[in-house]
Amino acid sequence: MALTNNKAVLSWIDEMAQMTQPDQIVWIDGSQEQIDALRAQACSTGELEKLNQEKLPDCYLHRTAVNDVARVEDRPFICCRNKEDAGPTNNWMDPQEMYAKLKKLYTGAMKGRTMYVIPYSMGVVGSPFAKYGIELTDSIYVVLNMCIMTRVGAAVAEKMGGKRVIIRTLDIGADKQIDYFGLDKEENPALGYRAVRICLNKREVFKTQLRALCRASAFGRIAIMVPMIISVWEVRTVKEILERIKEELKEEGKEVGDIEFGIMIETPASVIIADELAKEVDFFSIGTNDLTQYTLAIDRQNAKLDMFYNAHHPAILRMIKMVVDAAHKEGIWAGICGELGADTTLTEEFVNMGLDELSVSPGMVLPVRNKVVNM
Repeated sequence: MALTNNKAVLSWIDEMAQMTQPDQIVWIDGSQEQIDALRAQACSTGELEKLNQEKLPDCYLHRTAVNDVARVEDRPFICCRNKEDAGPTNNWMDPQEMYAKLKKLYTGAMKGRTMYVIPYSMGVVGSPFAKYGIELTDSIYVVLNMCIMTRVGAAVAEKMGGKRVIIRTLDIGADKQIDYFGLDKEENPALGYRAVRICLNKREVFKTQLRALCRASAFGRIAIMVPMIISVWEVRTVKEILERIKEELKEEGKEVGDIEFGIMIETPASVIIADELAKEVDFFSIGTNDLTQYTLAIDRQNAKLDMFYNAHHPAILRMIKMVVDAAHKEGIWAGICGELGADTTLTEEFVNMGLDELSVSPGMVLPVRNKVVNM
């Protein structure tokens, strides 16, 4: 029985099973009962030999079959796009060439054997630093070692599915330049052709991104966030484009999941009309970097203005409170996306304002969490 309803994971496992053709598929749930049963099975085939349990409790000798080696030390390959990135001491192969070679080798490779599906976590389950994955193997030895080296089972599988992923739509221009877009140089790029303004001008490019996000929504919780909003018209226009794309995909027989739709509040204009914008969206993300720049009329890229730049300016803090209140009045959530979110001298004030989320870099998760817990 599968331990997750994550469609992307289940689809991949099904694809691998069709290629390798195992006799059966067994999910590793991490229970002691299952581990004991696998050990007993390995002992019955001679793969494992139980050692003297008085002197060496829970210790086993493993005798792997010649054709059942978990890792061959002299044959690792780094399959990156550029050979130089593989380093001077590693074997390299082009990814497409390796895919083709492995597909031939893997076809029917598990006939007569069992495919074990191991949901694992490198780190404590639920930790912001934990990394989750799925390993497929037909080796009991690998299963038992994974149970020792990592956290495995249902708890890990549950953590993999259902997480919301917020994706910001194309946000280029100003300090974020992309050469192949051929953007003209502007005298005041921070106030110029950027973000949603480019998207609504180059709609085919925008539609391609939205279509990809809609397709991805069938496999997990997707939220779309649009930057640099200054009007209700922009929001409604983006929503209309998004709805048309959803309908097109459904007509093609492609599944589209529930998608949360939000905007970034990073201009004074969007703050002032936040009460109107809140009626149109599912969430607000306050971009404090640009909001501070536009409100204080200070170019944050200009080092000569550092002495005038004050992210704690009362005007900024009042604006954040205005946005939070407008969001909550309409029953939507509001968070901060910007350097200010990691400023622990403001954490308590943000909590008191009612902010629902603080988006910070991984290195600041624990300091901010510690501040909240000890308030």
